[in-house]
Amino acid sequence: MNTEIKKRQRQPDTVTLSSEVLEKVTQWIRQAETELGVRVNRKQMVNWKLSQLTDQLSSVELRRAYQEFYDEEAFLKMALAEIRKAKSEGRSLSLDAIRLRYEKPKRKKRSNKTEKVSNDESHA
Repeated sequence: MNTEIKKRQRQPDTVTLSSEVLEKVTQWIRQAETELGVRVNRKQMVNWKLSQLTDQLSSVELRRAYQEFYDEEAFLKMALAEIRKAKSEGRSLSLDAIRLRYEKPKRKKRSNKTEKVSNDESHA
């Protein structure tokens, strides 16, 4: 195979699974083999299972991911890099502006109060 063709071929991504997740995948494979008689390898099972998920995370999933992964130090490093880049391009960028970009818009609370009209008033 010539080098030009090799360059165009995309290398597959490799993801390392935790032992807990790997055990789940192994259980799914065993279940498919024992209950359905279907032989499937890890790569096939993980790709199939992930393809069944939606393209967007739900708001609940995003909140859980934030709680699990947010790291203030990493955020500040990222923000500093953005501020330095903006400065090198002659732009001004503040930490507050970066924070606002990542904050969720606040929901307006709706009033659950409804006006009650008595029968006497409604017929007036």
